[in-house]
Amino acid sequence: MRNYLLFIFLLSCKIFQAQEISKPNFAFASHPMLVDEISFTPSQMIVKLTIENQVSGGNFCVDKNIFIEDVLTNKKLQLSYSEDIPVCPEIYDFKWVGEKLSFKLFFPKPTANLKYIDIVEVCNENCFTIKGIILDAEMNKNIDLAFEQFAKKDYKSSKITMLEIINKHPNYNYGFLHLNLIQVLWVLEEFETAREHYQIIQNSNFADKSFILDQLNKLKIFNK
Repeated sequence: MRNYLLFIFLLSCKIFQAQEISKPNFAFASHPMLVDEISFTPSQMIVKLTIENQVSGGNFCVDKNIFIEDVLTNKKLQLSYSEDIPVCPEIYDFKWVGEKLSFKLFFPKPTANLKYIDIVEVCNENCFTIKGIILDAEMNKNIDLAFEQFAKKDYKSSKITMLEIINKHPNYNYGFLHLNLIQVLWVLEEFETAREHYQIIQNSNFADKSFILDQLNKLKIFNK
């Protein structure tokens, strides 16, 4: 009986952990923002975000009109309410450059499992968006692994891991994985393969295509 109860407890822990996604990867954000956590209750989806102030005299607020969108189905869920952040036109005045502000957005719990989402604010000016947030636990784990391998200068392993992710998730319509792969290939001096992936981006319908091409232009690796 003791072992059975232990099994039930461990199973419950796993279910609970599956309801929290810590620091999911995403394609890009319009503002200097991070996704700290996405969690689920029986009735809600809670998104915790952090924004960093990068200008003197900066301020921030969120509009009531915010929605999450399922990248694969385009179904939308409207914001229920927010916490720890003023609702426009009220604003939070940052006290210094580099100050960080964390806040939560609450949405109705989706009826179906989500794999990728966008968060979109609809407002008059300076609206924020976060695109291509990944909710797939295994995919997030492997992306983190690829970044860790790159940081440890294990470039060949990072390349292999990144290629496996790209090939396993062809329905992820964002190109930031190709951007990171190109940088790995360039370090490995696999220039022709890097150019092939650059061409994949050029010929793609990636939602972040313009952003990725702009980042590659800033890196100037194809101008060398």
